[in-house]
Amino acid sequence: MKRVSLLLLSAALLVLLAVVAPAGAAAGKRPAAAELTECDTSLDPAERHMVAEGRMGAVSGAAKLRIRFGLQVRTPERPRWTEVEGEKLGVWMTVSPAPRRRYVYAKRIENLAAPADYRMVVRFKWIGANGRKLASAKRTTETCEEPDLRPDLTPDRVTLAPGADPGWARYVVPVRNAGKTAAGPFAVTVAVAGEILRAEVPDGLDAGETIELEIPGPRCEPGAPIQVTVDPDGRVDDADEVDDSLVRACP
Repeated sequence: MKRVSLLLLSAALLVLLAVVAPAGAAAGKRPAAAELTECDTSLDPAERHMVAEGRMGAVSGAAKLRIRFGLQVRTPERPRWTEVEGEKLGVWMTVSPAPRRRYVYAKRIENLAAPADYRMVVRFKWIGANGRKLASAKRTTETCEEPDLRPDLTPDRVTLAPGADPGWARYVVPVRNAGKTAAGPFAVTVAVAGEILRAEVPDGLDAGETIELEIPGPRCEPGAPIQVTVDPDGRVDDADEVDDSLVRACP
């Protein structure tokens, strides 16, 4: 499996907690378990985080317990699960077990990139007094999904309507917010016949909402290009800027 530097995707804060509790509690009778306990989404990268727990129970004859956390990520551009490199990831941690106890380790990852999916692969080992491995296990948590919550403005099309006189037209442009959150104020421009026509959307656009703009200007020549651009000033932090512009031939 390929490894990806965590710094390319997000900054991370890793926190390790060791909790000693009576055996047979939350982990049940299984000697090993892994669980995704927190997965927070947000527009603010600093607020995106996940917490995974690894639980180990004692095994007869084991003198040491070892646990290792591995973080995996997949994105729309890289849909296969890929291992992430980071501080204290992929490192074995060792404790000496108390009799009839279980151990809970929690790993917290912050500043997660979006859109992306994350999961933790937790490996366990039980080592005897002679240093030999008595048992091992691997558990994978559920997926922490981090969607891109930003707005996504896109012009659906451009059509012409009659203007005030034969030399003029109204350029009708429906603009849609296909994102998951509202967009603030933005502008829309239509480049036609050597001019830049402009309209403002001062109230912005809610998620899933479409607004239809009519922008008056000189009538384009049949076959000449018409270019529509949404948010040419870059006031909106848009999820996908590729679809912010379209070019059509004048009918």
